[in-house]
Amino acid sequence: MSKAEKSTESKNKKFHVKDIKIGVRNLDRKKLEKFADLIKKHKLHPDPMSLLPNISQEEVRFTIENTHSGFANCVRRTLLNEIDCVTLSCTHASIKTDDEYLANKTDKIIDDLASTVCIQDLTTEQKKKLDEGILYILKANKTETPIDVTVTDIYYMKKDEFKKHYALNKQAYEELTGFVDGEPTETKKGAGENEFLEKQKINANNYGSFKIPEHIKLRAYQESEKSSLNLDFLFPIKTQVISRLTRDKTLFVVDIKLVKGKGFQHAGRFTLLDNIYYAPKDVVPYDMYKPDGPNNKRSIEVSPSVFELGFLTRGNIKVRKVIDLCCESVLEGLHKMKTEIESYKNSPNKDFHETPEFKVEFKDGIHHFYFKTLYLTVPMAVQRECFEIDPSINFVTVTNESYEKRVGIIKINHPDSTGILLKAIDNCQKYIKILNEAF
Repeated sequence: MSKAEKSTESKNKKFHVKDIKIGVRNLDRKKLEKFADLIKKHKLHPDPMSLLPNISQEEVRFTIENTHSGFANCVRRTLLNEIDCVTLSCTHASIKTDDEYLANKTDKIIDDLASTVCIQDLTTEQKKKLDEGILYILKANKTETPIDVTVTDIYYMKKDEFKKHYALNKQAYEELTGFVDGEPTETKKGAGENEFLEKQKINANNYGSFKIPEHIKLRAYQESEKSSLNLDFLFPIKTQVISRLTRDKTLFVVDIKLVKGKGFQHAGRFTLLDNIYYAPKDVVPYDMYKPDGPNNKRSIEVSPSVFELGFLTRGNIKVRKVIDLCCESVLEGLHKMKTEIESYKNSPNKDFHETPEFKVEFKDGIHHFYFKTLYLTVPMAVQRECFEIDPSINFVTVTNESYEKRVGIIKINHPDSTGILLKAIDNCQKYIKILNEAF
């Protein structure tokens, strides 16, 4: 059996991963040359081709066979929302500007920083270097029109160098960066009495602007900033825009940090992949304009078992790493479920059982299993696998309390509810391991 085709037994069926196709997608610049000529002709930009990203995006498609929609959707939802993404972040208080528009739009700057594409698989040495320093932006607009602030305007400096570089006293340094003697602390919300952070009131509705000292403005206008660390290893897309800056204005953003999060926490800030693809392959979509029949069935009448899945990276992570993260996330969820169900199985009280991350209630002949940190992604795969194990099961469904609480609930009526759930979890663990090994 080839590496791209693995299997395991599940009720006289074999779970397969096959037809793995990994390719590279590059931007076809030649097709955009005519459009670029029009932009130059109308004097909208002197060199529009320079704005295009120069990255290679990995694209993958693969097929899983002899499975069910619960497991296929589990993989899809994990790729979409449940794997870690590293990006940039800062606080409102760390944004200093004399641009009235930006002063009221600090949340937009934070969101655009968070959408910056960062390399995900940093080395230990690279992480150590970043931890030792400060990422910041200092940009002045000396033109007569608005300009873009891009990731090339992000600089790096060691903390002690930064303090000396800008001639900051202790209080100013602490309030500006959120660091006390080189150690991070909570970023201050207000400017206090310090002259460096003197608040500049523009109008009654504006509170996001701060006075920038003249010697720092001078550095911005002289374009004298130089990063003490080449950040090419962190930003694959050099043209990515963070903000627009009005003419004769300055933007100073300090205390920019690398943060890690998942899509379910904030989809706009923690988006790792593009074009996540999911399609059942062994069913024909229902056509409402044709009569019902063997070749035109409603979705409730069919149960697809072959699915094609795929995704496109953003040039900042390898397909192999994405699959590892996806499988690790699913296995972690399955392990949590198994551990909690086994704890309930061994408890004396079968009508009620609760731990910090789990709860079971038995009422009206139905077990209610509450998984307080898992939401629907993994419980959905386990619930559907129960049908594969015992098609005559009386009742099993998956639901949730609310998206905010992330509580996934399995409701089940079966002579051995814990037994069938544990067996379903074991099967799903086998499937996800085979998926990982196939790559």
